Amino acid sequence: LNGHMAREGDPGVEHTMEEELRRPLLPAVYRLQHAGVPVLLAYGRHDQRVPYCPIHSKYCVIDHRVVMEGSFNWYNTSVFSHDLYVVAADFDVAQLYINEFNQTLRDFRIYS
Repeated sequence: LNGHMAREGDPGVEHTMEEELRRPLLPAVYRLQHAGVPVLLAYGRHDQRVPYCPIHSKYCVIDHRVVMEGSFNWYNTSVFSHDLYVVAADFDVAQLYINEFNQTLRDFRIYS
């Protein structure tokens, strides 16, 4: 998840990384964690200030085969929006998303 957007408070306010990591997570993120879902929070590269995080993609890969992707933000208010959501069941398509995910893990600050 975009780490800055997964936390409570004004997303436009800059924080030091230490302050950022002390901010409470949104209830939806806590629910994922308490359900046993591993949650990783991504922030921009080390030379970029917080709250900057270029990640805006919203996708999920299930069992290396099913991809869920679209404009739907996985937060409480999005259930009232008119967003697009696509589900694709294709191993080759899923691999493209897995490669994107691995690149994010390599290139950005990641916290769990």
